[in-house]
Amino acid sequence: MDARGAERMTAVSAARFLEDFGAAKGAANAAVSRDVPVAKDPTAEAFAKGVEAGRAVAQEEHEAKLASQQTLFAKRIDLERQKWIVGVAAKFTDTLTTGMRDMEMRIVDTAARILRPFVEAELHAKVIAELQANLAALLAAEPGVQLHVKGPANILAVLEKQLGNKQPPATFETTDDVDVRIAAGQATLETRLGEWLSKLKEAMP
Repeated sequence: MDARGAERMTAVSAARFLEDFGAAKGAANAAVSRDVPVAKDPTAEAFAKGVEAGRAVAQEEHEAKLASQQTLFAKRIDLERQKWIVGVAAKFTDTLTTGMRDMEMRIVDTAARILRPFVEAELHAKVIAELQANLAALLAAEPGVQLHVKGPANILAVLEKQLGNKQPPATFETTDDVDVRIAAGQATLETRLGEWLSKLKEAMP
C-alpha cells in the first residue's frame, strides 16, 4: 500500500470514530436527561400559591359581604313592612273611629227625632198633672179664691173641666204661650214647660 492509500484509510477511520463518538455522546446526554429530574422554580411555585391563597381570601370576603348585604336588605324589607302595617293600621283605625262616630251621631239624631215627640208629650202631661195637683191644693186651702187662667187652648180645656163647678167661676184667657199662668188672689201658679222644652231641644236637636 502506498502513502496515499494509507492517508485515505486514516481519514475514513477518523471520520467513523468521530461519528461513533458523537452518537455515543448524544445517547449519553439523552440518558442523563431521562434519569435526572428538572428542578422546579421556587419563585413561580410561591407565586402560584400566593395567587391561590389570594383568590380564596377574596372569595371569602365576597361571600361575607354578600351575606351582610342580604341581611341588611332583609332587615330593611322587614322595617318597611312594619312601617306599612303601622301606617295602614293607623289609617284604618282613624277611618273606623270616624265612621263609628258618624254612625253614632246619625243613630242619636234619628233616635232624637223619633223620641222627641213622645218625650214632649210625656213632659207636657207631667206639667199638667203637677199644675192640677198644685191647683187642687190651693183650692183646698182657699175655696173661694178668684182664679184667672192664661195659657194654650189645649191646657185650658183640661183646666176648665176641673174648675167647671167652682164658685166664683174662673176666667180663662187663651194665649200662644206654651206655659200656663194662674192668678189666684195674691198667689200665682205658673208652669215652666217652655224652659223645659228648650232644654229638651238642646239635648235632642
